[in-house]
Amino acid sequence: MITFRLSEAAAAVGGKLHAESEDLILKRLFLDSRESHGETGLFFALRGEKRDAHDFVEAVVASGNAAFVDREGAFVKNTVLVPDVKAAIYALADWYRREKCPDVKTICITGSVGKTTTKDMTGLVFAASSDAYVTKGNKNSLIGVPLSVMSIENDAEYAVLELGMSERGEIERLSMLARPYLSVITTIGSSHLEALGSVENIKNEKFDILKGERPGGRIILNADNVLEYAEGKKLGDRAVFCSAERNDCEFCACDVSENACGIDFVIEHHGKRTPIHLGIAGRHNVMDAMLAFAAGTECGFDAEKCAEALSHFTPDGNRQHSYKKDGITVIADCYNASPESMKAALSVLSSAEGRKIAVLGDMLELGSDSEDLHRKVALEAGRTADVLIFVGDMAELSASSCGRECSVFSADEKADAAGYLGSILKSGDTVLFKASNRLHFEDIIKEAGL
Repeated sequence: MITFRLSEAAAAVGGKLHAESEDLILKRLFLDSRESHGETGLFFALRGEKRDAHDFVEAVVASGNAAFVDREGAFVKNTVLVPDVKAAIYALADWYRREKCPDVKTICITGSVGKTTTKDMTGLVFAASSDAYVTKGNKNSLIGVPLSVMSIENDAEYAVLELGMSERGEIERLSMLARPYLSVITTIGSSHLEALGSVENIKNEKFDILKGERPGGRIILNADNVLEYAEGKKLGDRAVFCSAERNDCEFCACDVSENACGIDFVIEHHGKRTPIHLGIAGRHNVMDAMLAFAAGTECGFDAEKCAEALSHFTPDGNRQHSYKKDGITVIADCYNASPESMKAALSVLSSAEGRKIAVLGDMLELGSDSEDLHRKVALEAGRTADVLIFVGDMAELSASSCGRECSVFSADEKADAAGYLGSILKSGDTVLFKASNRLHFEDIIKEAGL
């Protein structure tokens, strides 16, 4: 981040300053009081479901830091009192974007699935050809994006940011903050259907990424998603399309082949053909890579250099993490679970050798369509796996919807699923674990000895 004074931060958000020294230089930002030791930083005292960070403010400032607070009792030296700390984080980031890094070109990525993978791929492409800041992890919320914006260094030419949402209006606010130079929408799907009410509303929310767009900005879109393609066509020359199914887009994938070493394909673009190799399985990754490649080449980067950068991609955290244990192939894809990402994960399992086992958790936040969408995913799973293990509140419904004769087990509790899985595993099996991060499927993996 670019350093600034505590007095600047207070003025930027209109807060009340209680400073031992108004010239205190802030060199980092943090939310966890356990990170109070080190360079002088600014601590944001947020209230959580279990803990109130205001309880730790005195200890944090005693370590030489400053803090934003919204509780009078925590208004001690080197703090700034504001009406709401969360709102103040956004306001401070807005000031930082305008005053500290106004010329940085932001590449903003959103979508129902594939955001973090596409962001990480895009980050590799941009880091290979420019000074680029890339969002760490999946900091894509109304707290995460402001913190990412305030982490941009003064020598950055580009910043690759991920924009997420959980409610109406969130993408617009994040776009107004980030001010996209180039926008990317991975796909339009069912994630957050409960909060948004319909896929049409989700589409509108995702396209709100354009609300903060800089003059002359462009957007890169997935032409294989019907809703996204139709909406994008309304934008005229502002839209750049990628497709793995059509041959009339600016970027088209062809000659796709999968093997034990990953996936290979060719991107046809502007009269050229560029071979791409990814060291991960799954045809859904072709679109993510193509979006990243398009972002890089649209910004003038060399196509071969973009392809080389993509060849070094490895999934982050619990996203499609594949490994072997005692002769068993494990595919741990336990960060999120939507109908679209479930089907993509099952597609990866379908190409595996040996007996195919799928351990699937509930998909969350699907609203009134939840039962129907669980049935559809279960039917797809029944076509793919030899053994199905469903876990969660929807397990029994899913187990009754598989549509063909296969071994099926349903469990309300993770321990029961782990016990059953452990009893049937044998060398040569391939096991897919797919669930939302909130279900903590790592517990099943550990208890099953994997």
